Order: sequence, then C-alpha cells, then structure tokens
Amino acid sequence: MQDCGECPSPQTYAILLDGFCKKQKIGEAMALFQEMEDKKLDHNIVIYSILINGLCNIKKLTAARELFNSLPLKGLQPNVWTYTIMIRGFAKRD
Repeated sequence: MQDCGECPSPQTYAILLDGFCKKQKIGEAMALFQEMEDKKLDHNIVIYSILINGLCNIKKLTAARELFNSLPLKGLQPNVWTYTIMIRGFAKRD
C-alpha cells in the first residue's frame, strides 16, 4: 500500500493489528503499533483495546495492565469493551 503512495488509515491499521493479535503474533502487532507512533498517527481507544485484548489472550497480563494504565496519559478513556477485555483477561488467568 505504501509502495503505491497510499498511507494506510487508522481503520486499516486496526484491522491489521486485530489480525496479528488473533494469530497471537503480538510482536508483529507491537511493531505495527510502534510504526503508527513513528508516523504520528492517532491512536484511539479501539487500537489500544485490540492490543490489550491480544496481550490478555496470550496471558501477558502485566503488559496489558501497563497499556491499560497508560490510557489516561494518552488522553484516552477506556470504554465498556476495554473494561470487559481486562475483566475477562484477569478472570481467565489461571
């Protein structure tokens, strides 16, 4: 896409991030997230929730909590989906 001169939209990044997380390729997801930061693209609560969900699904609960706790510092407010992800993640930790 970028080779053709097109810049992916935040929605495109969200779809890619979700795909990486569903395949448990959290390293690739985090690299893509970093690419978004490097390009100064907006991170919204959907992007963060996708990553938090991916981390919870592979039992990286400390990393998920750190990302969740960073939301207010980024000017973002968790939504119902974000809270549900965290509750489910910690409920399934054993």
